[in-house]
Amino acid sequence: MPSADRLAVVGVSTRRYCGVRDHGRLLGEELRARGADVRDHWLDISPNASLREGRRAVLDFAAELPGELAAERCQGVVFHYSVFAYSHRGLPVNGAPVVRALRRAGAPVVSVLHEVAYPWPTHADARGLVWALSQRAAARGVFAVSRAVVVTADFRAAWLDGARWLPRRPVRVAPVFSNLPSSGAEAEPGAVGIFGWAFDEESIALAVDAFAQVGASEPRARLHLLGAPGPDSEPAAAWRRAAERAAVADRLQFSGALGAAELAERLARCSVFLYVDPSGLTGRKGTLAAELAAGRALLAAAGRRDWPALESSGGVRVVAREPSSLGAALGQLLADAPQRASLAVAGRDFYAREMSVAHTADVVLDLLDA
Repeated sequence: MPSADRLAVVGVSTRRYCGVRDHGRLLGEELRARGADVRDHWLDISPNASLREGRRAVLDFAAELPGELAAERCQGVVFHYSVFAYSHRGLPVNGAPVVRALRRAGAPVVSVLHEVAYPWPTHADARGLVWALSQRAAARGVFAVSRAVVVTADFRAAWLDGARWLPRRPVRVAPVFSNLPSSGAEAEPGAVGIFGWAFDEESIALAVDAFAQVGASEPRARLHLLGAPGPDSEPAAAWRRAAERAAVADRLQFSGALGAAELAERLARCSVFLYVDPSGLTGRKGTLAAELAAGRALLAAAGRRDWPALESSGGVRVVAREPSSLGAALGQLLADAPQRASLAVAGRDFYAREMSVAHTADVVLDLLDA
């Protein structure tokens, strides 16, 4: 255990279901399991709060934070920062009070950066330009108060390395981990799962058309869309339209929003996971983390980004982003149990080594110790 054994987890959420909050909670539990005295300081702001209401809540939270950390004799802070949680309509108006409070507290801060700033617009977009500029200005304060930062993907670390307008800080990569428990459920033959499926219509058509190719050879095949937003949402309607065009509407199943244990069980019952997120394979996707942790074969369509470490581990099969290649690979996997098992084992091993909460805890503790 490092010298900083009295730690605080600090963050803000503006959503009922918040992956950043879950990340902070589970990381705190892992640090406690290693002997640290960890105290949570987390502010939940109503997603319907006005600018004034949200600002008041943050100011009250920030006013109390230094005294609370002093009373706890805090030796280190793990600060979770996702810029839109500190923003109102995209403007980061609520980050500075918390940053000032951490500075007054005086304990060394390691910041876990879930979302730093809106990408720089590539075309005329006044709102995007305002967001990008203001959020980059807010990031300077976060870096100034941090001794070191943790990001969730290699491309984020590369971006920070080129951001000369930010104070220089040590940067480590720790991909997001799954916030679901493990499940002992057995895989069902022909069950193809997609976790996190609110995609654009091109990605929906890609997945449905690829799945439709396996229907004739695998009558048990079903496409399971797991988790929120649920069967009554607009994304679900888009999936149904695509499935009707491909004549597989009767094979489409929606789980709807589920509790963590039930969702983990539904994931474990899949034989193959289909990953068609247009952003590609990255360490910042909690849905990807959950699929790897579930220990089932993962088949991905190439996206905007790749993840060489995951691909070289043998934990995922990546094919061209077009229906015939994806459909052919899916059919092969459903028919080849040894290949599915090989992918599943390699993927789960990669997750344990590179993406688990234990790995993130190692990174954070190393930085606090340093």
